Amino acid sequence: MLKKIVQNILPIAIVMAMVLLFIPIPEMLVNILYLLSWALSMLLFNTVRNSNEKIQALPRYLLFLTLINLSLQISYTSIILNYKSKINLEKISGKGYFFIIAIIISITLLVLSNIFIRKRVKEICKAEKERERKPEDQIYYSNLEGSSLFLKGNLNAITYIYIVVLVGGSLTGIFVHKLSIIEALNLVSITAVIPTTLSTMITACLTYTAAYTVLED
Repeated sequence: MLKKIVQNILPIAIVMAMVLLFIPIPEMLVNILYLLSWALSMLLFNTVRNSNEKIQALPRYLLFLTLINLSLQISYTSIILNYKSKINLEKISGKGYFFIIAIIISITLLVLSNIFIRKRVKEICKAEKERERKPEDQIYYSNLEGSSLFLKGNLNAITYIYIVVLVGGSLTGIFVHKLSIIEALNLVSITAVIPTTLSTMITACLTYTAAYTVLED
């Protein structure tokens, strides 16, 4: 049973991703799924680090968690753009320039994650070019390299989604909900910190897992 699940983990991830994309999910459930995804990412890294043998299904696990992570990011984006967040920001939405701090935090996370992930992916690609692999290992490590490139693309998607959330959410607040610019920016930017932080942390953890497997072999 477990073997069948592992073999079909990517189709399962695609189905779950479609569900997350097209079916409205409560914010609390999205947060729980985010934390579960983060916990699974950490568990995967610890398993890889403590294992004496290659985990053959590792590339599939990486792609599975990446797809789920991206889907959760999009689900949270829908919540923010539709102003359905349950976070109570009424006390600060119209007071002060809290959005500046929120934007700085998000941009800092995105920049640092970008530097970290690009460096790890570069190391993986370089290691694969320089090392001579056994024929039976070539497919495994090629899949790992592909997974790392997919993770790099996922971070780019997270960055673009953040920009869409910030701009689109602010415009929606101003023109639809009749908020001031400050109110809209505060509500959107502060709420967006949560998915941006969790998504970048998960992506960085998965990338490091792939890099650790390749470089420590």
